This record gives sequence, C-alpha cells and structure tokens, in this order.
Amino acid sequence: MAKTPKPLSRTRASDRDKTTTIGFGVPTTSNPHHFQVNVPSTRKEMVEIWEHLGMKSVTEDNSVILRCRLKLPYWKKVKREVQVSFNKRLRQHKLEASKWKIGNNSVDRLLGKELCVLAWTIENLNAEYIPLALNSWIGLRPEERWWLFGMAIRASEDDHKRGYGWRAALKFALTSQSTHSPPHTSASKGNRTTENQFSLSVEKPL
Repeated sequence: MAKTPKPLSRTRASDRDKTTTIGFGVPTTSNPHHFQVNVPSTRKEMVEIWEHLGMKSVTEDNSVILRCRLKLPYWKKVKREVQVSFNKRLRQHKLEASKWKIGNNSVDRLLGKELCVLAWTIENLNAEYIPLALNSWIGLRPEERWWLFGMAIRASEDDHKRGYGWRAALKFALTSQSTHSPPHTSASKGNRTTENQFSLSVEKPL
C-alpha cells in the first residue's frame, strides 16, 4: 500500500518577516548607516569606534568617521555590561543577539551612538571612576544617549577633538553622584521622535 505523502511544510509569516542582521542589529541591506568597533588583540593597540554613514554620506570623503579611540583595558571594563544591555534591546525587537570579538564588530547606528557617549565619557577618565560612569550610562534612557551624542558631535566632529565642549562635559556629568538627565526641550523631543522611527529596524536603501 502506497504511503500518503506528507504535506509540504509552510513557512510561518513570522519567519518570513524576520529581520536579518549582522553583529549588534545591523541590517543586511546595501551599505547601511552603522558603526564598526575594532577590537585589537594586544593591549598596545587602541579600540577604535568608526561611524559608517553608508548611503547617507554626502561624499566618499566623509563616509567613514573615526569617533573614538579607547584603551583596551578600559574597553574590557565595560564591554560585558554593554553587551548585555544591547542584547536585551535586540531581543525586545526580535533580533539576533551578538557578542564582542577580536576584530571588527558591526553595531546598529543608534546603539553605536549610545556606545560613543560611554566611550567619550571614559576615554580620559581615571580607571577607578569607570564603574561609576558605566552605572550612570546604564541609567540613561536610549533617547537621552542619542541627545548627548548629537550635542557632543556638534562640538567635535571627529576623534581629533577629544576633550572639547560637550564631549569633555560628559566625563563630569556621568561621574557625578547626582547625575541628571539632559533637558527635554522641544528640540530634543523632536529629535527623539525622529530617531524612534528607526530604532533597531531595517534601514531601507534610498
């Protein structure tokens, strides 16, 4: 007696619609706006955080920007907590979790902005104050970190201007025992609304 053929399995809608990402939430679209964290294998080298503007860059000359260079021992003091924080956010958006590795690490553009705020805070900090700065950073809402990133890059467009303006102020703000959130002006609220439209979702190519 011939066996009844099994019905073909159907792909669930949730599987078809699942966003494909690499690293910490970077969409696998053509040339997306994202960050790259380059982790060296020896402590003699520096961790580098680069912003890749992708299709949003105006010219090829400004398509990749070095945002911060951080001592490897400093990076090791914060990487675990940052990884836990980012993966929690990724899972909330039903995206794959990731972990830091030696070499290049791709990071979603919003998470990359948040990471820069922490890196700028501790880049010239005494190592003993790093846990305090990390706790203050963890206590900030994502939109507050985006706001701080925006204010900092207005004063220093690249890593060569470290320790200037808002970027220098981050060190004092996030190591204060009474850290305050940035003011919620109408401008910052407007920026927050714009950023939330993309938060950890796929960027569509232009």
